Parts: sequence; C-alpha cells; structure tokens
Amino acid sequence: MKINRPVSGGVLGMKTPPFLPKGLFAKALDKGACRKRLTHEEACALAGDLTPDALHALGTAALANRRRRFGDRATYIFNLHINPANICAMGCSFCNYAAGPNAPHAYVLEESEILEKVRQLQPTEAHIVGGLNRVWPYERNLALVSELRQRFPDLYIKAYTAVEIDYFARTTGKSEREVLRELQRAGLDALPGGGAEIFSESLWRRHWRNKIGPADWLRIHRLAHGMGIPTNATMLFGFRETWEERIIHLLRLREVQDETGGFACFIPLRFNRAAGISSKRGRHRWRSWRYWPFPVWSSTMCLTLNPTGPWPESRRLPRD
Repeated sequence: MKINRPVSGGVLGMKTPPFLPKGLFAKALDKGACRKRLTHEEACALAGDLTPDALHALGTAALANRRRRFGDRATYIFNLHINPANICAMGCSFCNYAAGPNAPHAYVLEESEILEKVRQLQPTEAHIVGGLNRVWPYERNLALVSELRQRFPDLYIKAYTAVEIDYFARTTGKSEREVLRELQRAGLDALPGGGAEIFSESLWRRHWRNKIGPADWLRIHRLAHGMGIPTNATMLFGFRETWEERIIHLLRLREVQDETGGFACFIPLRFNRAAGISSKRGRHRWRSWRYWPFPVWSSTMCLTLNPTGPWPESRRLPRD
C-alpha cells in the first residue's frame, strides 16, 4: 500500500504542519494499532495528505486499537437530558441555545415538570445542564439534586458542567470544592463534560471569553476527580481551529486521565451551523461540518487518546 507523504494543507485544506518526516504516518498507524502512545508529531501526521487507501488504513488501525481495549463489547444508557432554563448572559458567539430573559424562545422549567418527566420516562441517567442565570441559582439546583435522589434512589445523576460549578462558586462566595462537596452529598454522581469547547486560548478569547477557559476547565475536572467524582470529557470542533489545536486538546485530556483516571468517556461534539447563530455576527467565517471528514477525525481520536489504563468502570471513584 502506498502512503503519500503528508504535505501542507492536509485533509481537504485543513491546516497541518508544513513538513512531517517521511513514513511518520505509517509509524503512527503501527503504534496506534498496538495501543502504543502517539507523540504530538505522530498524531499530527494522521491528518496528512490521505489517499483512499491511507484513509482505510487509518480506520483499520483505530478498529484494532478499540478491539484491543474493549473487544466487541458495546454499552448504552437511557439518558434524559434536562435543561432547567436556557436563559444565559455569557454571550458565547457560537451558541444558538442561550436566550435573554425576554427572548421569544426563552423558557424556565419548574421542579414539578422535571420530576414528572423523570417519573414518566424512568431513565437510568439524568444529565442536567443549563444556562447561567439567577432564575435557577445554586441553591435551587442543589435542592433539585436532593429531591431527585430522594424520589429516584437508583437514578444516576450527572449534572452541571465545570462552567456551572465556577458560576455557582462565584455567585455564592463558596469555593469550588464546597460546591462540589454539597452537590455530592445531595446525590450527585458525576459531572458532564460540556464547556470545554476546544483548548485554544485564542479561540476562547474570541468566542467564549465570558466563561472559564481551558486551564480552569481542566483544573475543576481534576478537583472533581480528586473528590471521587467522575466526569465526562468533550471537545467542540469545526469552527476554524487547526488540526494541531485538536491534537493538543486530546493530549491535554490524556495527561489528566493519566494523572486521575477520572474521565468516564470522551464525547466529540461537531459544530453545526443553524439559523440565527453567530455566523451572522462579526466577520467570522464558520466551517460547516461537511468539510471536515469525520472518519479521519474519529480514528485519530481513538489512536491519540489511548489511555494507559481503563476508563472508569465503576459508578464512583474512590473519594478523598
């Protein structure tokens, strides 16, 4: 099989390093398939100038990696996504979810509505996230977790992103540790992984500077792991980030996982343009997902993350 030497431009014009040593792509595939760690340079090489044969080889290596880790086992959960309110003043430039208090699409759920929905559907997991607002302040969210735990003792409660934990701490004067401890005692099992977006300082300052950036997101997740609270990890991709910024994001998550073992799963979130979204604000030229071949990226994620140990199987980590 002939593997083309990676060149500047990469897959369909994606920005990759202008020069990569010959054979680095094949070396990265061999290492990844055998569950050996890829370096930064090797992971970047996976976005080289791919031929159809090379794309097939990339997917084959990722499949071999997955089978070495999990065999052919697959699992799923019945997840109920709960957003108590979409009112939010953070002003993230890419968000089509947030609303001002008087916006036509603004809404606020009451506790009775949430509890009734859980009773009707009987999910195995509740995933609770929402806008940053005073309508659903920390105390109200804490009471909701407590009520859910009392009424549904077997429900797995995954609630509040690191962004929300930071907001709760700042608006109550509590430390982030205190907020997490109180939520944990009320019945919280885990944190979702939202709010990470992509670990790029320049994109953070340009698009979501009113909420925590990469360093604080990682710090809060490390804190949660140390308290025995597992979390998800995410990455929002597809809005002018470079391939190298994607790789850096994965490597920073991998570093934390090596330290704590606290990430339960990794979820890539593909940016989708929608009517009314920030493509109409400013001069940003947003790239639609269709120009970013997902098979290339999903295979690269598998080969690059590749934690040294298993992702946590238990519902809870050992607590401090």
